[in-house]
Amino acid sequence: MTRIGLVVLDTLRKDAFEDYFEWLPGTYYPNTYSTANWTVPAHASLFTGYYSTEVNATAKSTSLDTPDPVLAELFRDAGFRTVGYSANPNVSTKTQFNRGFEEFTDPTELKNPEGTDTMNPEVYGGTTDKEGLALYLGALREILLGDYDTIPSIKLGIGQKFGYRPWQKSIDDDGASVVRDEIEADHPARNQFTFVNLMEAHTPYDPPAEFSTVDEPVSVTLQNMVEGVDDPEKVRRAYDDAARYLSHVYKSIFESMAADYDYVVTLSDHGEMLGEHGMWNHTYGLYSQLTNVPLVITDCSELDASFVDERPVSLVDVHRTLLELAGLSAPSRGMDLRTSFDPVDRLLEFNGLIEPALKGLHDAGVDQSEIDHYDRDFRAVVTDDAEYGVDAEDVPPELTSDLRERLTAIVAEFDDRSSTEPDEDTEETELGRETKAQLEDLGYM
Repeated sequence: MTRIGLVVLDTLRKDAFEDYFEWLPGTYYPNTYSTANWTVPAHASLFTGYYSTEVNATAKSTSLDTPDPVLAELFRDAGFRTVGYSANPNVSTKTQFNRGFEEFTDPTELKNPEGTDTMNPEVYGGTTDKEGLALYLGALREILLGDYDTIPSIKLGIGQKFGYRPWQKSIDDDGASVVRDEIEADHPARNQFTFVNLMEAHTPYDPPAEFSTVDEPVSVTLQNMVEGVDDPEKVRRAYDDAARYLSHVYKSIFESMAADYDYVVTLSDHGEMLGEHGMWNHTYGLYSQLTNVPLVITDCSELDASFVDERPVSLVDVHRTLLELAGLSAPSRGMDLRTSFDPVDRLLEFNGLIEPALKGLHDAGVDQSEIDHYDRDFRAVVTDDAEYGVDAEDVPPELTSDLRERLTAIVAEFDDRSSTEPDEDTEETELGRETKAQLEDLGYM
């Protein structure tokens, strides 16, 4: 019997990991690089073993719609029970990241564990063509006439619409405490693959009161990317508080997993800018603070052992490693990290801003030339000896001529495995209707 856990500590910086997760046993890969600056492309690489543009999962096409089988489908088809918990709306049923999971808990359900009688207006919005006032009246009618708790359902809808965080959840964190209880109660009786995405380190930084050293939740928005923040030290303290709480709650989750699982892989999908180079959030750029992420592979039969592997690796390698742990295989750019492999050059990509973010900048009156600056494509490369360079004049470190040649060589090998071109009109309409408040809350607008 093989039981494997993959846990993504969303938005956790490598330095915060090294400060607060020293308790985590296993092999630590300090030269791990994401494939992008944010959630969707990074998770697409984890789930497919390819770069995000190869599977058309980018800022311009945010669904996991590749025709190839993805990670959970491969596990499921091999007879594994597949379980997923995601606190991130960008990794959800809405964006098809639930593919292959026999059991999948979406963000709203994760944050409202006692809300089985609460109607989720976002789910209702996905079942109807109604828009605007007709959509809200339809949702209200469904709440009043259906078998739902009226007041909690209305409050949830208002919280979703206007981004009012206290009404979006019935717990003190962003779902990690619920995952903790679920994992503690679940003792796998057969082969199992479990995926978890935890959002406690993501803006808005809002840990439980006993972990907070600031007087209110701190949000870092798209506007802060353009204009900066009023109190940089407060933002940094709030992020630090969130990372400390994440360590605390994840330690309980990990201990439960370690008791029942054979392997647990812990990583971050991307980091966060906290004022370096004048930048905040993780919406723009391929700065090393965003792309150099923590990764630990734990063999649960060796919990007293800790090692450090300095070889540069990528999130695409995690895909191959997870399959090899289960004795499975599939096409992938990755390598099994447990072997004596020779590192290779790896690519990182920035593909502009999501459509709602562009609209938000336009509505805020940001000059078009500045918007175009943020909404552009560029790449970076990390070499087999951990040298890093970015092909953008404003994002250090600058590419040398050698690095440019090596980056070009990777791109020349690209394999387009996507199913369709992005439908921008459809995507913008759906995102605006169902997830605009969530994206605003998470700082993407």
